[in-house]
Amino acid sequence: MENRIKKRFSEKYDRPIYGLVSALILPVIGFFLSYGVKYYPRSIKGYWNVFIYNPNEQTTIFTFSMIPSLILFYFILFKWKMDHASKTFVGISLIYVTIFVYLNFLA
Repeated sequence: MENRIKKRFSEKYDRPIYGLVSALILPVIGFFLSYGVKYYPRSIKGYWNVFIYNPNEQTTIFTFSMIPSLILFYFILFKWKMDHASKTFVGISLIYVTIFVYLNFLA
């Protein structure tokens, strides 16, 4: 029974668009979660400025922002075996990391 439900779920949601949407939204959610944990009494604009202008905090904030993506990636690839969604998910995540590394260390 459980395998049949899991298989139907995987077949229904194993589409590149679901990987794309989740990879674009989860780091934003992670950013707001890190704001709530780390910087809450102050403004979100101030937290964004810390992220943009403080190189000592950029890696910490970026890493914390990617945690929800890592959790979902574990389920997409290893638990639900959703190969099409995971390919798109990994591609978008690699674009995020490439942009971050370029802006943080090379620019």
